[in-house]
Amino acid sequence: MLRPRLNRKLLIGKILIHPTESCFGIGCHPKKIKSLKKILLLKQRAKNKSFLLISDDANKFKCYIENDYYRYNSFENWKPHTSFLFKKKFIPKNFFLAPKQIKIGCRVTDHKKMTSILKNLMFPITSTSANLSGGKNLKMWRDCSRLFHNNSCIIIKDQIGNYSKPSQIIDFDTKKVIRK
Repeated sequence: MLRPRLNRKLLIGKILIHPTESCFGIGCHPKKIKSLKKILLLKQRAKNKSFLLISDDANKFKCYIENDYYRYNSFENWKPHTSFLFKKKFIPKNFFLAPKQIKIGCRVTDHKKMTSILKNLMFPITSTSANLSGGKNLKMWRDCSRLFHNNSCIIIKDQIGNYSKPSQIIDFDTKKVIRK
């Protein structure tokens, strides 16, 4: 799919199934609440679960997180396959991204295909694993296609990265490792 076309599709609320460093993810434009709700429904996921934001550039997180955290943007500061928790801005659309949480996870992806795709978007995308809630992570785009075949999702047909586990999560303020 041509990248400008993908940009338009996400802006109107389409859902994207995409490779990540360790499994396939499912996401959308972070301000499309109907799309976020649809992802929860598709995954059979609890409404109080948070979404992660991913991008090719930390500056794209600035309208979602407090202060100047997004200036933590030089790539050497973003460890590969690591998500950081930052205090989120309290605006209505951001509430749905991380309900009941004061922080939101952000990751600068190091998956080559996704980095290339995200460079052409003016916004980050949400991301969570593309499996039924509590189920096994999906490692092949064909499995995603079977699971979501009737839901008009856009599927990026590529391979996942070389990691076997989900990304590490670190609280930016405390430096505490939340998930190894």
